Formats: sequence, C-alpha cells, structure tokens
Amino acid sequence: GQPPPPAFFLALLDDPQPDIRQAAARALLARSTVLAPADIQRLLRSKFPDVRQAALGRARLLPPAQAREFLIDACLDEDLDVRCGALMQLALGNLPDWEEILVQSLHDPEPRVRETAFNALALRRSPTTLPLLLEFLKTCRDPELGQQIRQLVGLVQQPPPPGQPPRPIRPPLRPTVPPNP
Repeated sequence: GQPPPPAFFLALLDDPQPDIRQAAARALLARSTVLAPADIQRLLRSKFPDVRQAALGRARLLPPAQAREFLIDACLDEDLDVRCGALMQLALGNLPDWEEILVQSLHDPEPRVRETAFNALALRRSPTTLPLLLEFLKTCRDPELGQQIRQLVGLVQQPPPPGQPPRPIRPPLRPTVPPNP
C-alpha cells in the first residue's frame, strides 16, 4: 500500500490526544524528503508544544537563512522545552549569528534557558565565542553562570606554550600501589 500523503498527518497535528499528535509529527518528520518549508512552519506554529518541539530538528535542515528565521521564532516560544530546543538547534546547525543569539540568551530571566545557552556555547566553543563570553561577563548578574563561564574561558584561553604538550583537563592518574624496585 501507498503511505498516506503529508496532508493526512498535518490534519492530525490538531488532535486533542497527545499520542496521536506525536505519532503524526513523527510520521511527518520521518518523511523529511516530502516536507516543504511551509509544512515545517505549520508544525512550528502548532498550538501544541510537543508538535513544535518535534519540528525543531527539521527546521535546522532548511536553507540556513530560513532555518535561522524559524529557530529564532522558536527561541521566543512560551514553552521552555521549545525555547531550549531551538537554542541547541541553532548551535548544532552552525546557523548565521548563532553565537550572538546564544550569548543574548544568557541574559534570559529563565535559568533553564541560560543553562541551555551556556551548554550549547560550551559544546560548540570556537575562537569567536571567547570574546563574546568575555564581554558578557562584564554584565553577568548570575554568579553561578559567571563562574561556569570563567572556568570555560580559562580552559579555552590558556593554550600550552609552543613545543609543550597540551595541559590535561584532569590531573594524571597516580598509581595507588608503589611500583616494586
């Protein structure tokens, strides 16, 4: 048999039953070759957060400018899972201005959004991330986040001198039993 057309699944995205919505979203996303940007946009505009969350990964795969637009809109979503998922997708997709967007999110009043933004920046740290984080530290009001950033910057900012091996992040393991002479 022929699988149902995307319109069949799109209609199910408004079902009041979460299991049906999630199954329809999964079916649509599994058929990514037939999902048009308008279909992804419809998923991202669903009144149900679980449907919007499911669409984030596919939004990242759109052409960069379009993906950026969809994901920035999702960064402003009222649902925390959608907002945090959109931040991670911006970083994973290496989309235009992703670092600046994540640094701006470090100012978010919601601790989980700040934590996600920091984790995404730490995961994808790059030479351009350091100056942005150092600038952010000047106005950071979250002592715990500030400490995490200082630790990250300290690890990234101190390359070994030329000719020296890289400094290990963890101290080397020491034998617990002295070797026999």
